[in-house]
Amino acid sequence: MYSLEDRKRAVELYIKYDLCAADVIHELGYPSKKMLRLWHREFIETGELHEGFRGDHSKYTAEQKKAAVDYYLEHGRSLLYLSIENVATGGADVFLDLPRCESILRNSFHQIS
Repeated sequence: MYSLEDRKRAVELYIKYDLCAADVIHELGYPSKKMLRLWHREFIETGELHEGFRGDHSKYTAEQKKAAVDYYLEHGRSLLYLSIENVATGGADVFLDLPRCESILRNSFHQIS
């Protein structure tokens, strides 16, 4: 994630360089052309750039993340690795069995809480 100052600088240069993304990216080394255009559009539409993330973009709750890390620390591997290992040994029916993984994570979390 880029700071507000980084994004402002990029948008200012984008405007200064007549909306030439290549020149901005060459000078700053960031962002992508698509991201620069999104920042510019946001600036044009609202007159400013947002401070940080808009809302929670995380797919998992803090508790789920903690349970996954705790499981990894206890077992030395992630649930995804175990699922892939099961596929390699012929147990393909459990590959990415998300309800099973969530159940294991939930049980691991409750045991340590």
